[in-house]
Amino acid sequence: MNRRLPRRPEVRSGNATRVVTAMAPALWLVAGDAVNSGGNMGAGNNRGSLGGTFAPSAGTIAFPAAGSGFASPVATLTGTQSIDWSGAASSLKFLHDGTGCWGYNVYALTTNTQDAAIMVTCDLNTFQTGIAVYTLTGTGTCSAAIRNGTANIANRSAATAAAGTPRVRGFSYAEGRANEVRVTTGATVDSQGDTGAAPDTGNPLATLRIGGSAGGGGFFAQMLWAETILFNRLPAAGEEASYLAYVLSRYGF
Repeated sequence: MNRRLPRRPEVRSGNATRVVTAMAPALWLVAGDAVNSGGNMGAGNNRGSLGGTFAPSAGTIAFPAAGSGFASPVATLTGTQSIDWSGAASSLKFLHDGTGCWGYNVYALTTNTQDAAIMVTCDLNTFQTGIAVYTLTGTGTCSAAIRNGTANIANRSAATAAAGTPRVRGFSYAEGRANEVRVTTGATVDSQGDTGAAPDTGNPLATLRIGGSAGGGGFFAQMLWAETILFNRLPAAGEEASYLAYVLSRYGF
């Protein structure tokens, strides 16, 4: 079965259907693309334009398989593992430099009894340059914090979620746009607003990590991780809807 996004996805609105040209993600990491390495998760190719691979960077992860609430394979992280993309950290400046970015993380917490990193390019212990998407103890609230080395440029939170609830969490940031920073659950905007601070054009602390903090490490997530999609510009009309429809259809949400 071809699991890739169609070249020209359809966006439906009422009885009307219009076809849009899909923009290319910079990073498109899909748990189901990992190779089977003796029953464990091996490396998978980044489908996005920046190339490279993703693979476990801490601990051993079982080969992705269908998980509770997901129609496609997920990687089960049990609180001691993380996954890294192999590319250079410098190529991910678009996530915090204000030029425009948006993306999704598709996952479900299996427990929310601890602060946990979902997707980061910085250390959750500090304000080093980068972006941190993480959850808060006890609530399943997902926050997206953009950092400039000394403080948060912005820190906005999505809706809470019970453990075991699959979520498509999104975020976007572009300096000078009305509501510069947004966080979403599915198609719902949970929080948005302006940053009140200048973006940071420096390199992030580290390359992309899923399931754990960069730098000092720790903050390991207990979750089912399915997919991370990141774009290096804001979507044009119809593009965001087309990718969201793809994600919802792929995982059966």
